[in-house]
Amino acid sequence: MNFDLKCSKNRVEVLDPKSTLSKKLEFSVSLFENCNLSCKFCFSKNKYKIIDKQSILNVPYICLEYIKNNGIDLSTKEDINISTWGGEIFSDSIPDYLFDTYIEYVKIFTELFLKENPTLDIHFNWLSNGIFKNRNRVLDFLKKVDETYTSLHSEHHEETSTKISFSYDPVDRFPSDKYKDWWYETVLFFKDYVSTISFTMTKPNIEAVLSGDKWFDSVKHLEIDGNYYWPNNNWEKYLPSDDLYFEFFKYCADNRVNCNIVRQTITSKIMPIRSCICDSTIQYMGETCTRNCVSRTSNQNPELFYGDKVDVVDEFTCTDLKKNIYIEKRGCLDCKHFPYCTMGCVGSMCFKHFQVSSKNCFLNRFYKYIEGNTDLLEWAMNSSKVTD
Repeated sequence: MNFDLKCSKNRVEVLDPKSTLSKKLEFSVSLFENCNLSCKFCFSKNKYKIIDKQSILNVPYICLEYIKNNGIDLSTKEDINISTWGGEIFSDSIPDYLFDTYIEYVKIFTELFLKENPTLDIHFNWLSNGIFKNRNRVLDFLKKVDETYTSLHSEHHEETSTKISFSYDPVDRFPSDKYKDWWYETVLFFKDYVSTISFTMTKPNIEAVLSGDKWFDSVKHLEIDGNYYWPNNNWEKYLPSDDLYFEFFKYCADNRVNCNIVRQTITSKIMPIRSCICDSTIQYMGETCTRNCVSRTSNQNPELFYGDKVDVVDEFTCTDLKKNIYIEKRGCLDCKHFPYCTMGCVGSMCFKHFQVSSKNCFLNRFYKYIEGNTDLLEWAMNSSKVTD
């Protein structure tokens, strides 16, 4: 089975989208929150369950207005990744006509943004939990996305402009192991379109992986998109410790799990990168755009993240504030690894109740663990394309 993971290249360079040096930009678009699962750790606020056709078609206009109002110059960009999700956008309960709406959404996004910069490469990625039976309907849709985009962008030379990502979490996502088998069969069905496997690093999920999870192990050669857990309700149950993060990174390195944030940490001395992509990601939900990931992904009081700085948070200050709080909390400036450290998710780790380990930061410990391991470095450098 061959998997081409070209889309992972869109997440390599992380720079400020206002900078003329930044060539990439990402939109994370939640069309609605109507879902066929009830993941207990989900950061969904369950406010936008109604599926409205016109609201979906308005998204490209709202996104373009946001970047124009916030000083982002599309003429300086080369690649735009539009990651679209729900809820569950491919649920069997979704009517066929809504897939036509998705195609129109692709068309409007493409036409609007190519008008601003005709040389842009636009990539559409669709995030799903994989729990749907009408796979041929979704496959036909993905092919139609390619056809639509190619017809509008004659200079586009990549094999495909669209990919699909699947979320997998061993604990508190699926009702039973039968659903995990269903999920895995869906991944195999879409093997030619798979971009990443999205994995949320909650405490129970990490513990399950460390104990051995056959479904996780079956896709470890694909790109695992490691997502730091955002504290919400029941955060006491789901928030990992520094020690547990270290054990997960160590497990991925020892077992050659192709997890992007682990791989990027291994190669960061050669290819410096910050794991946090909030600098270059515009998040959409409920007819608004923002770069403030705290307000977007947590239902906890913002003061638990920003402290006494909460009153000065806005679209322009939120990223720098999170980074400064993170660096002060972890003592990063005194660490020799800081110049190339990937840092992790600065937003989620600013959370007041996230405690830095007395044994030292998990990333500091991981850098020490992998030091001098040339075989591991070679694997990480070459793992963007994987053959099973």
